[in-house]
Amino acid sequence: MPQKQTDYGLRQRVRELEEENANLKQLNAVIQGSYEKLRQNNAKHRQMIENLNEVLYILDQHATVKYISPNVSKIGGYLPEEIFGHKFTDFVHPEDLADRLENFQKILEGEDLVTDYRYVTKKGEIVWVRTNARPILQDNKVVGIQGILVDITDHKEAEAALRRSEQKFRNIFDNSVDAILIHSMDGQILEVNNIACQQTGYTRQELLQMRPMKLVAPKQGTVVKKQVQTANQNETLVFETILCRKDGLKYPVEVKIRRIEYEDKPCILCVVRDITERKITGYVLRESEWQKNLILSSSAENIIYFDTDLRIIWANRAAARMVGKNEQELVGWYCYQIYHQQNKPCPDCIVQKAMFTKSPQKKEKKDDDGRFWLQRAYPSTDARGRVNAVVLFTQEITDRKRAEEEKAQLQAQFYQSQKLESIGRLAGGVAHDLNNLLSPILGYGEMLLENNVEKNDLKKSVRHIVEAGKRAQTMARHLLAFSRKQILEFKPLDLNALLKEFEKLLRYTLRENIKIHMVLAESLSPFKGDAGQIEQVLMNLAVNAQDAMPNGGRLFIETAEVEIDETYARRHKGVTPGAYLMLAVSDTGGGMDEEMIENIFEPFFTTKEEDKGTGLGLSTAYGIVKQHGGNIWAYSEPGLGSTFKVYLPVSPDSYEAEEPSLKEVLESDLSGTETIMVAEDEKAVRELVVQILKKQGYNVLAGKNGNDALSKLNHYDSAVHLLITDVVMPDINGKELYEKVVGLYPDIKVIYISGYAEDVITYHGMMDAKMNFLQKPFSVKGLTAKIREVLDQ
Repeated sequence: MPQKQTDYGLRQRVRELEEENANLKQLNAVIQGSYEKLRQNNAKHRQMIENLNEVLYILDQHATVKYISPNVSKIGGYLPEEIFGHKFTDFVHPEDLADRLENFQKILEGEDLVTDYRYVTKKGEIVWVRTNARPILQDNKVVGIQGILVDITDHKEAEAALRRSEQKFRNIFDNSVDAILIHSMDGQILEVNNIACQQTGYTRQELLQMRPMKLVAPKQGTVVKKQVQTANQNETLVFETILCRKDGLKYPVEVKIRRIEYEDKPCILCVVRDITERKITGYVLRESEWQKNLILSSSAENIIYFDTDLRIIWANRAAARMVGKNEQELVGWYCYQIYHQQNKPCPDCIVQKAMFTKSPQKKEKKDDDGRFWLQRAYPSTDARGRVNAVVLFTQEITDRKRAEEEKAQLQAQFYQSQKLESIGRLAGGVAHDLNNLLSPILGYGEMLLENNVEKNDLKKSVRHIVEAGKRAQTMARHLLAFSRKQILEFKPLDLNALLKEFEKLLRYTLRENIKIHMVLAESLSPFKGDAGQIEQVLMNLAVNAQDAMPNGGRLFIETAEVEIDETYARRHKGVTPGAYLMLAVSDTGGGMDEEMIENIFEPFFTTKEEDKGTGLGLSTAYGIVKQHGGNIWAYSEPGLGSTFKVYLPVSPDSYEAEEPSLKEVLESDLSGTETIMVAEDEKAVRELVVQILKKQGYNVLAGKNGNDALSKLNHYDSAVHLLITDVVMPDINGKELYEKVVGLYPDIKVIYISGYAEDVITYHGMMDAKMNFLQKPFSVKGLTAKIREVLDQ
């Protein structure tokens, strides 16, 4: 029994296991089916994502790419695995990086943003993309960014093309030879070009506030309104009417209108052409022969009518007289035969061009005699719009062209004058600072030499310092001469006598192979000037001429008294009409081209080899002549030598006897015991002057500026005999200081010192030629002699 029960139990368990196995097989089949469906769905979703135009992406809060859809390769060429793990900024154009980082931060702060930026592809190319991004929230915290990316390069290029098209339209609109107006369908003017303003006489703002019918002459409004109402987008309507200018003048016009879309609204485009001349021409052609002759034959303009074969069918007297014939003899000739002696039309014939284009033509030309002509050709059409004749007006405009050339020449001279003036101001400033630096160098150097330096080598070194300082002083004077900022001793002079005396020095100075020819006028009026400076001008011009003749040549020096009239003055900037002495210096050298002449008076401009010149000679001459109220001009052509003409204004004063110079002041005893106040803001110059004066026995007070000097004088109880003051100081200038000091010491005398004297002569109003002035840098003896000269007056 037990055995049977056991067998039965085993069989029962086997049946249960078989059922379980069958169930497992069924479950496995179901699982396999579900997995296959899931695999198919995933493939379908992946294919859908890959086929999208938009690229899906996910970034973490550190801007690292955590996911990007496979179709990213369509935009930039990168595979997804080449982007995973990189910062999105690695693919942004450098110029857009700052904006992208700012937008990234805004999204992390909770904003949704749509932005455009440039994306750098795998090949290094630039594409425009648009991204729509939003934050990813988890437990109300932003943990990343998700968004889509779209290639908008084509869209951006289309926008650029649209902008170019709009600019092209604007250029055509603004540069049209006809007036153009755009107005709305209800009659409000929306846009006009410049020609519309010129043609009507109204400003642009006035036109934009008007209705176009206000421009139409009375009795023409009804016809114009009807034309506007029938305008459409398929054809252009053309009609003629009469308009009124702002000043009331009526004029005929040809109007072309068409309906267009402007700023997304239907509007009317009007192109208006002034046909006054065409109407006059048509009227003349239609009128009878006697009327035509009456109007045109007596005209000063050359007027010729041509048929369509370019034969002359009518000409007025002026046109016939131009070729030595009468009007009847011209009829039947081709214009190119009688006027140009050719067998075929000229390539640039405006008559032929007017015939082919059916539009007026004009051009300017210059004939073999140097005369200028303006030609205008107007086609005449029949009822069918075919050209049946062309009328040509030819007008001489030589005077106008010459006036334009003179204007251009004056403008060039003005620019050159402005440039030289600017350089002059710079040169004057440099010379002023240089003179301040040279004052202690030369002063202390001379004091060392006067102290009988015992060591020969030391004495030699000091002498070299002084000599170098004097050469620098000479260069500073050249700069001051060019900038017209030096003190000159003006007095009436005899130019011929000055040249005769200076000729001896010239013959010693110039090479023997330079032959000097003096061509002096018999008698000249006096002129007011500084003899030494005029000699400097002559020397500079002569040396320049010598350098232009390395193999020798002839130097001509000529004088004359001339009268400069209004015409010459108008053509030369800065010239005043009147009587002048002319000094001409000419050579037989190689000459100069236009570029050299244009720059010849500029400081440091030179055509010589290095170390052969400073480039200051002619600029110095220019400055000296200008300071004398005169002018200097250069005339030259390559291979024909050069001429420099100096014009100095004649003076009504008579010649004066020579006055003794500072050098002639007795130097036997330059010491003194008087009290002197020195006001100088340059410390080195101030200390030098104080040391020199104390050595000469003077009682010296010193102020580091005007206010300091005034303060010390206010507290000084004894007499002060002399004030030595710099002209320009930071607080109050020398003249103002002297005017205040005179209130304290009525009998005090003054000596002004300055690196340059423009401040004294012009800006500070010190025009007295006999004022006590000492130019920096000065020598020890020059200073002490000037002091004794002023104190002993």
